[in-house]
Amino acid sequence: MAPNRRPRLRLAAVVGLSAAAIIGQSARADRAANVPPKVEFVEVKGHQCLQPIVSAADAQLSDYRAAEARWLATNYPGVPTPEAKTEILLSPATDGGREPRSTTVQRETFYLEGIVGEGAVACFELNLATIPGQSHE
Repeated sequence: MAPNRRPRLRLAAVVGLSAAAIIGQSARADRAANVPPKVEFVEVKGHQCLQPIVSAADAQLSDYRAAEARWLATNYPGVPTPEAKTEILLSPATDGGREPRSTTVQRETFYLEGIVGEGAVACFELNLATIPGQSHE
């Protein structure tokens, strides 16, 4: 092989590997963008706070946090999110007419008053007993 061809081959190899890495990252990002979220929060009549809809049994606390962030960004775009006030609520959960079992609910409240408008509050409830690794029973 001619000595002046080696730098060209090295350059082609570096460019090829860089392009492959970029394409691989783009493909992973596209797959991640197409994966539906495991948790979403919705308003439920009769409940003060937004309630989670969990679509995957392996949902983690980070999935709940991501759902809160998505809801806040959708409903209050461009508004900086303040710290949440967190409360742990212990209450019995009825079990089909049988003896109630205890459950632990974490309520996170974001006070947006002064940022969005008067009385603006967003609160989310997470039933910690149903989150893998987060049971407090």
